Amino acid sequence: MKLIKSVAAAALFATFGQAIAVDNASGGFKVHEVSREAIPLTVSFAGTVTADKTLQLTAQMPGRIAEIAGQEGDRFGAGTVLVELDDSGLLARLEAAVASRDSAAADIRNARVQLDRELYSPRSNSAGSAPGGMGMPAMMDQMFANPMQNMMGMRDRGTERTSDLVGAETQLAQATTRYKTAEANIREIQSMLRDTKGVAPFSGVIQKVHVEVGDTVQPGQPLMDFSESAALVVEADLPVRLSRTLTLGLPLDVAINGDQVLQAPVSRIHPVADPRQNTVRIELSLPSDAGATPGQYVEIRVPDNAAQMPAQ
Repeated sequence: MKLIKSVAAAALFATFGQAIAVDNASGGFKVHEVSREAIPLTVSFAGTVTADKTLQLTAQMPGRIAEIAGQEGDRFGAGTVLVELDDSGLLARLEAAVASRDSAAADIRNARVQLDRELYSPRSNSAGSAPGGMGMPAMMDQMFANPMQNMMGMRDRGTERTSDLVGAETQLAQATTRYKTAEANIREIQSMLRDTKGVAPFSGVIQKVHVEVGDTVQPGQPLMDFSESAALVVEADLPVRLSRTLTLGLPLDVAINGDQVLQAPVSRIHPVADPRQNTVRIELSLPSDAGATPGQYVEIRVPDNAAQMPAQ
């Protein structure tokens, strides 16, 4: 009879949110407080670890591969020349362009001197410019013969002076044009020389090398894939209904290597969904000590708060 009463009492207290246990030793009852707790529902999705920055070095001009800094997995700092084309032909062209510029500079100096001479000591005033000299000494020609020739219409000293000035100015302009052309050629060749070197814009690791030393490449041909090694992100595709519940900076659980679980904040939510799969891609920023590598598979655990949201 006592056992039946205990069972009935336990059922009565359980109705009011209390659990009752029978103490057989003392014959009494122990009351334990219980509470209601909501267990969050999480959904797991597959994710891939990628580098925050990834670039592909491509050939900007035709040439032969002269040097490759390393192979897949090697790390290099910013500013390192990762791949280089043979530039011997461009260096020869650069020397020729520099020589053309120096020659044009010399022509400019000579043209300026000739122009100054025409301005301050015109050739049209010299006695030697008179045809035949009329058989007189140079001074007499300067004093009498030249003015007489000008008066008799045999020559026009003003026209001659203008012609000499225009000729000197033309020579100066042509020399200046040749100098500018040589300067433009030098800048063009220097730009092409820069294109022969693939430089790392940030510290990272070589993911893949597409060529070998000695290969001949054409513009646009892939040379090397290079990715940042310091910052890693996790990319995953989530259903649209779950992506709506996420905000930037929200930490999510990420399982790496099966048993290692860490939290990574949401760094980006892509604004456009995939129309075929009805998913939205999100990115999580991994901490620097996560121990993950690009291309690694991870598991993302997302709270299913959308289950309580009204259907849109």
